[in-house]
Amino acid sequence: MRIEELTVEEKVGQMIIIGMDTNYVTDRVKTMIKKYKIGGIILYRKNFATYQNMIELIKELKKINQGNKFPLFIAIDQEGGRVNRMPPEIKNLPSANKIARKRRKRVHNKIS
Repeated sequence: MRIEELTVEEKVGQMIIIGMDTNYVTDRVKTMIKKYKIGGIILYRKNFATYQNMIELIKELKKINQGNKFPLFIAIDQEGGRVNRMPPEIKNLPSANKIARKRRKRVHNKIS
């Protein structure tokens, strides 16, 4: 399927990414996926308690989207550092700023 083959409504839907207020798929979310053919879902820590919950939720979202022409873009609002939205089983990464500082320091040391 090519983007040019979508209707205007489907193209608009593909530009929309929604969040979820619950840790389960509501009728509203199902409607957004099936009827409006949204482009994606962004998950937050409130949407799952464990890694297994997160995987089950993602599988359910993908199953609901099966009839659509494009896969859902599924994202997690993960910044690293103090803001950690990942399940406890996944190691928290340092913030992007902290990683950048380390990289700059390494590059600077190589140049010196």
